[in-house]
Amino acid sequence: MEENHYIPRSTDKQPYHLAGDQKLVFAGIFSRTAAFIIDWIIVMIPNVLMAVFMEESVFRNLLVITIIWLYFALQESGPLQATPGKRALGIKVINLKIERMSFMQATGRLFGKYLSASIFFIGFLMIIFDPRGRSLHDRLASTLVIKARHPGTD
Repeated sequence: MEENHYIPRSTDKQPYHLAGDQKLVFAGIFSRTAAFIIDWIIVMIPNVLMAVFMEESVFRNLLVITIIWLYFALQESGPLQATPGKRALGIKVINLKIERMSFMQATGRLFGKYLSASIFFIGFLMIIFDPRGRSLHDRLASTLVIKARHPGTD
């Protein structure tokens, strides 16, 4: 019978132990910020090219939003559960059942980032104070960002 894990509420930053010697280690604000910077550079390349070659229009703005949305949502809900920036930093996104999140969860998580940033980035700063390193958008989407390459998790 397959074990069904669900991350319980916790107040400590200790790794969450799974069956055997496996454990989840939550990603911190520095690795998450570095991953976001890498991803933002990657996603801005086509957007800058569009700005150079296309006139400002509603279509171009919708195209920019679509590129950002699909870049994050498809990759974070895909088999690798991470964007190139997250993979470079060895982190990935999971849901609270320790499974790959759905495309809809990834979409909600992305648009939740705008809410996290809207009031002086307080939603992002929550990562520092949350025992599991969760931001506002992680809480809204019921997700966690964990270290993907950690001894005992392979």
